[in-house]
Amino acid sequence: MVATTQKLMKALVAGGSGQLGKTLVDYLSNTGIETISTNRDTLDITDLSKSNKFILQNRPTIIINCAAWTNVDLAEKSPERAHLVNANGAANLAQIANELSIKLIHISTDYVFGKSNKEVYFENDPHEPVNIYGETKALGEDKVLENCPDSIVLRVAWLYSPYGKNFVKSIVQKLLLDDNEIKVVADQYGQPTSCRSVSETIIQLLNRPELNGTFHGSSLGSTSRYEQAESIARLMNGNLNRIVPIKSSEIQMHAKRPHRSVLGHTRLLNESLDLPMSWEEDLAREIDRIVDQVKSEML
Repeated sequence: MVATTQKLMKALVAGGSGQLGKTLVDYLSNTGIETISTNRDTLDITDLSKSNKFILQNRPTIIINCAAWTNVDLAEKSPERAHLVNANGAANLAQIANELSIKLIHISTDYVFGKSNKEVYFENDPHEPVNIYGETKALGEDKVLENCPDSIVLRVAWLYSPYGKNFVKSIVQKLLLDDNEIKVVADQYGQPTSCRSVSETIIQLLNRPELNGTFHGSSLGSTSRYEQAESIARLMNGNLNRIVPIKSSEIQMHAKRPHRSVLGHTRLLNESLDLPMSWEEDLAREIDRIVDQVKSEML
């Protein structure tokens, strides 16, 4: 039944050139789902008219919006540009999806939370971002659910993959390059989540077309950036003494980061969907692919 359902799907992945978009396109294609990958040149989601024309021409049955302004620090300097993509662009896709009766899955972030440093944030908790990026993503969530009530907002956290730039690849590269200290903040807590894990959750949601609303797709458990870096070094048989803990205040950043933005998974449980694996299992599964990719990029 699942395979038959997937054969009838045609997925448009907005933001297909990003790390989640690339991973998702690979994953969907391997499951037999016809997939259209777009980037800003082929589908500028901030332009409602052109987006509507492109989607009408390609007639997807599903839109997965991975397109976002994700440069957290630059968003503080250019809030209007972050707002244009993360809020207005998301609203445009939701409006089109609603008018054309296309299922929309919109990717959001744990950064819509963080101000109160709660132990765990659940799907229906009110937004409380600490930076412009989080504010624009929170507004994007509201606009998506307002413009397309049948859509899904999927919050993810601390994404990594073999593609693009991310924390895991950065630590792997530093471990491979030299023997210098690697200073990592020890007072930021979240859920490292592979793009492959998110793709697995998206597939589950696609096979339950009756679902809508907000879900959390982060890995289980939580850790600090410092502990995550230690785990990477351990999996690579590296020298753990090279990983040195520091405070966030010791790094100059334009944007404040949440000290704790851990997501709970009530909706997945209530809808009898499989939970993601723990962040430790997720990292252990992905590390070899990431090491191989970093090595190839260093050649």
